[in-house]
Amino acid sequence: MAAPPPVAAPAPRQTPVTVITDSLVLVSPPVAASVASSPQVVVQTSDETPETPTVAEAQAWALAKLGKEQYACLDLIARNESRWNPLAWNRKGSGAYGIGQAKPASKMASFGADYMTNPITQVHWMIWYTDFYYGSPCGAAMWEFGWWYKGVWHPGAGWY
Repeated sequence: MAAPPPVAAPAPRQTPVTVITDSLVLVSPPVAASVASSPQVVVQTSDETPETPTVAEAQAWALAKLGKEQYACLDLIARNESRWNPLAWNRKGSGAYGIGQAKPASKMASFGADYMTNPITQVHWMIWYTDFYYGSPCGAAMWEFGWWYKGVWHPGAGWY
């Protein structure tokens, strides 16, 4: 019996996404038209073991590693940067690449030689990057998008 065909991921959100943590509320900006037109991620549904892990496997790995709160922040960043597309190139020519839009892409090489195609390698780098530069994925999300704290809006400065 043949395996069922791959199932396309849902269409990108066009509305802001809110992530509520214990002490902060993060609100993503609406998705830009150029991001919304990026290729859709395909979720594998066959029983065969792929050579490269799927995006769903990378998401499950990140959730297990980070826990729900930090994963929600990482997910917010990944959806905004690449729509979880491990093959995404920055269309403005910056050279940013992958799920976390590493610039240059070779920044991820120390996490695996397969950094150009392996979503888990890219997410591993992304977790390290958010921890090293921002203290956590939620710290990075606050920096990128901004946050509410005690009724005051603090605008974000961007991912880089």
